[in-house]
Order: sequence, then structure tokens, then C-alpha cells
Amino acid sequence: MASYVRKNGSVGSTPPTGQLEIEVDRLADDDGGITGPPDRRLADRLREFANR
Repeated sequence: MASYVRKNGSVGSTPPTGQLEIEVDRLADDDGGITGPPDRRLADRLREFANR
């Protein structure tokens, strides 16, 4: 989703994936993997995004 928004733009002033990207960055390690199991914050952001 994030790459689509970067390539095609968004009608809003900020990408709709902003909070999701923050969570992914928070969970990602330097090698591109996940630092641990997804947690409640990621689930909350996914739910917010799905309800838009």
C-alpha cells in the first residue's frame, strides 16, 4: 500500500497509510525483518485503516 501511495500519490495531504508505516518502521529491524511478534498497536492501526 505504501509503495502505491508513493508512486501514485494520494488525494489527501498525508498518505492514508501514515500510521501503518510508523508501526511497520517501529517493528522492522535493520535487515528488513520483524523485531518481534506484532503487537496490539499494529492491530489497532490496521483496524483504523480498515474502517476508513
